[in-house]
Amino acid sequence: MGIMNMRKLYYIIGCLIVLVSLSEQGFSQSFAELQKIPRDSINAEQMKIWVPVEVPKCSVKVKIYDSENNLIRDLLNKKLYKGYYNLYWDKKDDSGKYVAEGVYNAAVSACKFKRTKPKIVNYQDGENISDFTIGSDSTHPSFDMQLHEDSVVVSLEIYNNREFVVDSLLSDSLFALGKHNLGWQPKKYLPTGTYYYKLSLNGFNHWIQFRYKR
Repeated sequence: MGIMNMRKLYYIIGCLIVLVSLSEQGFSQSFAELQKIPRDSINAEQMKIWVPVEVPKCSVKVKIYDSENNLIRDLLNKKLYKGYYNLYWDKKDDSGKYVAEGVYNAAVSACKFKRTKPKIVNYQDGENISDFTIGSDSTHPSFDMQLHEDSVVVSLEIYNNREFVVDSLLSDSLFALGKHNLGWQPKKYLPTGTYYYKLSLNGFNHWIQFRYKR
């Protein structure tokens, strides 16, 4: 094998390694998303984490630990400018799954400021009975829903970013335990942009953002 072919092979292997490592990082949210109050949480204010940055710029770390001091969510690792920030933990671990009910600890490190505060996680019926995975094809928006209970009443509507209903796909339909794929193809012209699935599970509403490309 020639030198050029060997270089191409190493390049491909390197790319595969990067892709695998990225896939293993699991669930993550942008800094802007972390600052938004989660719509689908019964106690979002209790999950709020206050972060003070009292110097011009500081490296900030926010981590969530369980009662046995196991790291379950690396929430933030970012340099921030001077200011006061509120972050909201959505009660999910690094893989994007809801954690079990119980007491967790939110550890904040911002330069000389260090603080750990307990967070009590509890759920309402329908809040944590499903995990979601958003599809990557924005021209045919879809997501996988993994139900952890049987006989779940499901409704599904589509909203635009101004929070107007643009479509309704399901209304009080009964779903069994297991994995379900829900997809949407607009019946009429809709512009490219940000949309939301409003998914109701046993009466609890989940808002799931996605990108639609016409």
